[in-house]
Amino acid sequence: MKETIKLTMKTGLAVGLLTLGLVVGCGNERGTAKAGSEGLQAAIVPGANVVAYYDAEAARNTAIGKVLQDLSEEMGKVGQEMQGQDFNRLQEKFKEVTGLTDDDIVAGLFSISLANIDFEAADPPSMDELLMTGAVELKKPVTGEQLVRFIEAVAEEEGEEPQITETAHGGVTIYTISEMGPEVDADSISIAMIGGDRIGLFGPQAALREAIDRTNAGRVEALSAELQQIRQTVRPGAQAYVIFAMTPALKASAAEEAAAASPNDPTAAAQKAMGSLNGASLSLSMGNQAQVSLIGVFENPDDAAGMTQFFDNMVISTIRMFAGMMLGEKPLPMLQSLQARHDGNQAELSFTLSEADVQTMRAMMAEGGM
Repeated sequence: MKETIKLTMKTGLAVGLLTLGLVVGCGNERGTAKAGSEGLQAAIVPGANVVAYYDAEAARNTAIGKVLQDLSEEMGKVGQEMQGQDFNRLQEKFKEVTGLTDDDIVAGLFSISLANIDFEAADPPSMDELLMTGAVELKKPVTGEQLVRFIEAVAEEEGEEPQITETAHGGVTIYTISEMGPEVDADSISIAMIGGDRIGLFGPQAALREAIDRTNAGRVEALSAELQQIRQTVRPGAQAYVIFAMTPALKASAAEEAAAASPNDPTAAAQKAMGSLNGASLSLSMGNQAQVSLIGVFENPDDAAGMTQFFDNMVISTIRMFAGMMLGEKPLPMLQSLQARHDGNQAELSFTLSEADVQTMRAMMAEGGM
């Protein structure tokens, strides 16, 4: 049983990243498959295997973006009722201390290198051991002191006493927050403001120091050749995406599991395909509707075809079956838009989310079905 869990965890990382529902990506121009300012791109770490970007400003100015924002607020109210947390109060507190609202968020970028993570280890690495950085671009400046005041105010209301230390690096103050309470699964996290206090950085302190050094030197970390190849699969016009490239260790592990797969297993073709996965992208293109595209890039067309068949015969049919059981007669056009496609060494799973789908979700929330 323990070995089964270990194998599931290893394959689950690749599958999880392949099916990741984050709306994120990387580059230089908004509204395309590229990202925002150079300050924001300071969050790209050396040897990044995952880069995620979300152009919040472009997304919320689309028709479906406005509809999804309304749905998000309604889901927040449902979450508040279920978890007993007053999200609206937190938003108001944040606005009160920083002067920022959701409309002041321009874009976000996150990257992480998986190369130094031992997925065989019994315990996950600590926050300080991770090579990762996130950045948020704002329309107007906010100081690190303001963010610290917000953190302290919320902690006080929750009865927590986080430890906050200040260090200086490259002319920038880094605030490191530790002892954040039992509900926060991290030893510490650091934050800093750069770019005229309009770019907020977060992550381990060492990673932030490197990001500040890159910014002061006017340098943007280049993506690996493998990740650049994956970036080419991002749909033109996507406001958001995730790109992911397998590490050598992950590829070796996936190949080992693929070789051990039973030919009688209905998922054998998919397991074999995972053994030759190079990486994947998840794109989100928003307009009147939201187009979601998941593309896996494999070493050969046969494995791409095997994964496409798995998408078609297992993933899509299973989603439609369970959704049908939940929905009954309620219409959800998204289910019919689900499709799998094979093109050379790429396998794609895509669907379209429309306002009609959102209305059905609203009705289910009202009935307590979500």
